Amino acid sequence: FAYYEAGCVDDIAQACAWAGLGRLTHGNGDGARRLLEAACEAGDPIGCYWLGSTLRRAGNAPALDVERHHATACKARVQDACADLAALQWRGDVRSPDARTTWSLASSSCANGSTQGCYVQAVIEATPTAFGGKGSTTTALTRLDAVCGSVGDHPACALATRLRGKDQVIEKLPVEQFALLPSVDD
Repeated sequence: FAYYEAGCVDDIAQACAWAGLGRLTHGNGDGARRLLEAACEAGDPIGCYWLGSTLRRAGNAPALDVERHHATACKARVQDACADLAALQWRGDVRSPDARTTWSLASSSCANGSTQGCYVQAVIEATPTAFGGKGSTTTALTRLDAVCGSVGDHPACALATRLRGKDQVIEKLPVEQFALLPSVDD
């Protein structure tokens, strides 16, 4: 990742993001955060998303900071950022206009290829209190099975199994069930 750090010194925002990811994967959280902040401040949406994800996972950043970084990336069409933003809204960690708006955010990210978006959309659909009590476990199970089939070992698999059990209800979406970073292909 030294190559990317050199690019970051030359003010190449995307290089800062990749250098930050390199430091993060090698256990240098402080160095990663500085590089990701530089990437985000320079306008790199992936850097903003990774920064927001890193802050969320650290657990010591205000939810509004995480929301701000994810919202910036989502506006730039980073679909996993939109999915994570919907999850933050659904959990009540940040303010959401309403359940339908949050569902639409997750739905859009799902339609645009985000497995996380499909997962969040399914969780919202499976929640009995969603949409005035009109949540649909059947629709959610179809979506969860699709995520599980495409990704394999994903929390969607366990959640689908749980929903098929007797009297299983989803109340909150655990943050731990979200990936720390997108795949390199994203």
